Amino acid sequence: MQLISEPYTYLLIAIITVILAYRVIVALAFGILASKLRGRFGVSKKEMAYIVIASFFDTVLGIFILAISALTKEGDPRKARRIISRMKEDGSRVLNTLGGIQDPSIVNLSKDVELFVQKLSQVEEDPGIGSEEAIDILEKMEAELLYIRDKADDISVETDQRARAKVVALCEKRTKVLSELMRKLLATLS
Repeated sequence: MQLISEPYTYLLIAIITVILAYRVIVALAFGILASKLRGRFGVSKKEMAYIVIASFFDTVLGIFILAISALTKEGDPRKARRIISRMKEDGSRVLNTLGGIQDPSIVNLSKDVELFVQKLSQVEEDPGIGSEEAIDILEKMEAELLYIRDKADDISVETDQRARAKVVALCEKRTKVLSELMRKLLATLS
């Protein structure tokens, strides 16, 4: 015994497919919209996932969660500026520690750190610096620069050239990570 005849089964499957396709398109549209929000109204990846899931089930719910996520953002620019201030101090300490050493690789390391500190000064004035995403990136930067600061002390007292070259190479890798994090930070602020 069949509850629904065969032509109606195909019609039901077609209707369900159209409805599901529509809901997926709406969810993707909301996800794209949420990803385009930047600066003060930017949403995190976790919030973006909530928006996509909510908009799959209901368009109004998706709009509501998108509005709540975008409009209730509270940045903390003072926290970001404190982190930047600590990084500037760490950068100055690295430059002071390595300042008298004439080894070309150490001079390049010092220049990289100096350039990074200059970029920090420029970024510090951006109005979006207090966003959650920016603070997260700044905290990662601070950890990398702290590592370089600690290793700069080792570099300055190391007498063995091979050991010094290894430590410098490790610090150079960290400066590359700092450069990549700075690119990410600039992308979130623009």
